[in-house]
Amino acid sequence: MHAIQLQAKGGPAIFVEDRSVPALPDDCLLVKTVAVSLNPHELLDIYPPWSFSDPGDVLGCDYAGIVEEVGAGVTRDFKKGDRVCGCTRPNPLQPDWGTFAEYIVVVADVQMHIPGAISMDDAAALGVTVLTTGAVLYNTLGLPMLPAIDESRRQILIYGGSTSMGRMVIQFAQLSNLEIITTCSPDNFDLVKELGADHIFDYNDPAAPAAIRTLTNDSLTLCVDCFSEQAGYDFCSQTLSKGATYVCLGPVQPDRADIDFRLCMGVLYFNAPFLFQGQVMEAPLERFSSAVKFAELAERLLAEGKIKMHPKEVRAGGLARVLDGVQELKDKKVRGKKLVYVL
Repeated sequence: MHAIQLQAKGGPAIFVEDRSVPALPDDCLLVKTVAVSLNPHELLDIYPPWSFSDPGDVLGCDYAGIVEEVGAGVTRDFKKGDRVCGCTRPNPLQPDWGTFAEYIVVVADVQMHIPGAISMDDAAALGVTVLTTGAVLYNTLGLPMLPAIDESRRQILIYGGSTSMGRMVIQFAQLSNLEIITTCSPDNFDLVKELGADHIFDYNDPAAPAAIRTLTNDSLTLCVDCFSEQAGYDFCSQTLSKGATYVCLGPVQPDRADIDFRLCMGVLYFNAPFLFQGQVMEAPLERFSSAVKFAELAERLLAEGKIKMHPKEVRAGGLARVLDGVQELKDKKVRGKKLVYVL
């Protein structure tokens, strides 16, 4: 089958035409891929300094497709022919765990059925943003999972609100009754307001952190950094009160001992160990259980039309063209949209 895999540690990734269809583990679905979307995680998997993936690993996180076979240990109601979407996470301990292939295996119980009103293109763009939103808000931060809400309407800073992660976190934070403060460029102010943001600041405005402190009376205690680079942390740390919880999705260097710093690693929500910088990280069962519960919730909200789709650009050419998009991600040419490739 056709696939995108890593050729050598640190890159490049290559298109191959003769990879075998993966074997089906008991807890997985075998899916015929219809569309995939690109995710910034691809850069972490391929390129230094992190280069998470090993040579021969299939790459890619997000997908939409048709169930071909259901593993014997799957507990949720999936069957052959179902339209499904969601994500996986390339993992050196599971070299077939990528979505850039004609047939893929995904951990079944954290995937979602695609409602009839949602296209495969739109569904492919959801992927990591949905699973990670649940991990961030309802596991890492410990907020009550819907239908429960935050009765006190606490304030939360969502840095990078117009990113694909930011757009999804804003929507679930709004449904959870939080007062949402977010950052983005002025071109995207209207977009994040429509998604549910209450207060919007230009992340390039040097006066913005002080303005947020004024808005929150120096009492801001919740923050999700969807950009998760050092510049994002530096901005957020200027807005947070003592004892605040700061959640990021990637490696940054915190310099405030009075902040509760939490790194949310989505790969630890698939009920399988992950090889990280030469060390095996175990995946706690409670994280997987939380992810299963959230997948069911997200699937229901999608069916009810309560989650807006990501802006996207759909491209033809199949897997053979995916590497063009990866290069655009690396060159920082992709902004405010998801790149979706139809197989």
